[in-house]
Amino acid sequence: LPTKRTWIDVQKKTFTGWANSFLSGRLLKIDDLETDLADGVLLCNLLEEISGKSVTHGKKPRMRIQMVENNSNAINFVLSAGIKLVGIGAEDIVDKKLKLILGLIWTLILRYQIQQGVGDDSPKKALLEWVNNQIRPYGLQVANFTKDWQDSRALNALADSLQPGLLAGRNLDSLGDDHVGQLDKAMDYSQYNFEIPKILDPEDMANFPEELSNITYISYFRDWLENKAEKERLRLLRSGYPAYCYAYGP
Repeated sequence: LPTKRTWIDVQKKTFTGWANSFLSGRLLKIDDLETDLADGVLLCNLLEEISGKSVTHGKKPRMRIQMVENNSNAINFVLSAGIKLVGIGAEDIVDKKLKLILGLIWTLILRYQIQQGVGDDSPKKALLEWVNNQIRPYGLQVANFTKDWQDSRALNALADSLQPGLLAGRNLDSLGDDHVGQLDKAMDYSQYNFEIPKILDPEDMANFPEELSNITYISYFRDWLENKAEKERLRLLRSGYPAYCYAYGP
């Protein structure tokens, strides 16, 4: 039987993985999201990585006042970027208030990953429409980011849609009842072929579907396809592809 889990457990695991996917470039890592942000150093480094800008902070704060100052700098940086924060201050991070910390990380995910290029639609609606466009050729549609992902078919179809046929031409109706195992295979496949970090446990998607965690993970697929398209455009541009060339002069 599945062990008892809560939305907090699932979000904590997923959001930690999301943050570490950026921090790994600096050889930094969050082990416990509840406690490891307290001194402000990791949070400031994360903000620098996702924004490409500098955030003032002390390197090794020892005293509470120094930790509060680091986190105040982080909070002020977020606010200066036009991001609205509700109910969280520097002291809350120092005092390890997990629910507020999760809310802060979700706000960063929403702004720096999910909201990019969605136009006037809500980020959730835009991502759902994109997913359905990708998996429509497989005879599938999803209406949410929770229960519709539990049986593994949607994720397998989405993974295959990035490079159709690479997923061994699997018949989605023959995946069987081992939903955790099939989700695990799809996640491993996506990590190997598309470098999509496995920030979400397949057991959680199958048995404890948490909306914000699923949205965070699934958004990586759209990011990969959009980045691939941009890289291809630049390659063609460099190669002199006619559609990207101009003729001028005598």
